[in-house]
Amino acid sequence: MALARTVARLDRWLEEHAPGDFRQLAPPAAPQLIAAVTENRFELHPDVRSSLALHDGSALDRACAAGAFVPTDFPLPGERRHARQAALH
Repeated sequence: MALARTVARLDRWLEEHAPGDFRQLAPPAAPQLIAAVTENRFELHPDVRSSLALHDGSALDRACAAGAFVPTDFPLPGERRHARQAALH
């Protein structure tokens, strides 16, 4: 999978050159949680599904020395945020 290889390369670069940003990235979302986002609602684009399986968004940690590459004031959405938004509709 090309996306997984690219993300792995970016992760290695961030871990070495921007460790604060790397720590902001969330671990992978569990497959059952990704499935729950779409249950009876909509289908996720395959790239979004793959992305969530690699990193479930990012953390909101203003105390972390990050922000050059991974936003700290506006975290990247993960499955939990997708699930909350889907529940509103």
